[in-house]
Amino acid sequence: MLKSMGLAAALAVVLLLNVNAGAGAAPAEPSATSMLFDTTHLSNVEKGKTLAYHFERVVSEPKLLGEPFTDDIKIDITDAKDDGTRTVVVKVFTGERSRPPQSIEGMTGNPLLVVFLDRAVNNLAMLSGGQRPYLKQKIKTSFVNGAKLEPVEIAFNGGSVKGSRIAVTPFVGDSNALKMMGYDGVRFEIVVSDAVPGHFVALASHYESPTQGSPKLDEQIKLDGVGDIK
Repeated sequence: MLKSMGLAAALAVVLLLNVNAGAGAAPAEPSATSMLFDTTHLSNVEKGKTLAYHFERVVSEPKLLGEPFTDDIKIDITDAKDDGTRTVVVKVFTGERSRPPQSIEGMTGNPLLVVFLDRAVNNLAMLSGGQRPYLKQKIKTSFVNGAKLEPVEIAFNGGSVKGSRIAVTPFVGDSNALKMMGYDGVRFEIVVSDAVPGHFVALASHYESPTQGSPKLDEQIKLDGVGDIK
């Protein structure tokens, strides 16, 4: 199960997405956790379709963080079962950066979220020196306890659709903030919409420290066909 993406991603499949055939019952008032972890993201994607995303990494100090780059992430829907689950093939990046494609059966959640959260934990561990299990748990619980939701209008394939922006700052006020090299202000934003295939519109992370000489890092993943989000 996504072995080449590392232990964090494999655990995220189980702990964060909680995907199974019975998932998807949303509460009367949608919450960040229901939209991210309980919704059947792939229910509007048929067999044979591909979810295509554009990835962008921007860095202030290439000597410290590596060169900035853009690339593609694709999720092929290779099978659709009567119980609503999908078999997917996850293709992260191309060329020299590409990872071996991973085939996963029984999915109802979009594995793009796993890719994003795994990168978030790895980036933050690199920048702040924090321990991955602690960082992962704090990010996860922030979607439960500290998420801010706002409605948005999304330009998509020449039209406009409605969606929601979910924003979290998991480490603001954290008791270990002083140990994070100033990166406790890290911010994550996820835009979702039932009107787009695969549910996820855009996912972004912003890492910046007020400590002198600290590099800045931004990453964004956006569904092909998405324009301005307001």
